[in-house]
Amino acid sequence: MAGLLAASCDVAYKAASEAPSPAASPCAAAAPGPACDAAERTRYLAELADQQIRTMPVLVKWRDQLPWGKQTPITVIIASADRAAAETALDAAAVKSGGQVEEKPVAIGRRVRAELTGLNVEIDKPEQTVRDVTALQNVTFEWLVKPTRPGKTVLTLRIFNELITPDGPIELERPALVHEMSVKIGFLDWLTWQMERMTGLQWAIGGVLTVLGLAFANRAKLRRWWRRRQSPKPPEP
Repeated sequence: MAGLLAASCDVAYKAASEAPSPAASPCAAAAPGPACDAAERTRYLAELADQQIRTMPVLVKWRDQLPWGKQTPITVIIASADRAAAETALDAAAVKSGGQVEEKPVAIGRRVRAELTGLNVEIDKPEQTVRDVTALQNVTFEWLVKPTRPGKTVLTLRIFNELITPDGPIELERPALVHEMSVKIGFLDWLTWQMERMTGLQWAIGGVLTVLGLAFANRAKLRRWWRRRQSPKPPEP
């Protein structure tokens, strides 16, 4: 029964996603002209949203503690095709690398843009931040997050819907999802990383100090050697 229900939902979403957009309208442009007033624009976008946006599960895998000196993946899957596959993939990743998986029902359109922001971290974006959403396969975004300063910070995930029009996509101002993740970058983790990083430098400093110590211990011999080198040579007969 569950499989039949999932299949019927997929068929319904596929039919909705393949439904034609409203006919060309002066409100279809990203920046409409005077021929489209505010009320008309609102009605046009509402019609598009009713055709193109459907509620579906969005799964987020993240860690509440970020290891220092390493990149930690933050993964988001829009389960437009197979929720079970998305859950299995993220659960397996959480077991392997640690972290937690959260699921939220989100109103998702035929095209979305996803972004991840945060302070005191470096974030490597996925190659594509704008993706088409279909019933053929799930949509996955993954960011690599590397701390730049110990302490606490907040990572914010946002997903924006883009409505498809004959004149091109229109991104809705209000995000479909805002998901905040409070993460901790441990001071002890940072200190350990700093000590490991300084290991090579410590060996170099230790070598220099050893040479200086030997020179100081044998300073009398070094002075005598230096005087012999500096004393004038006897004239040749």
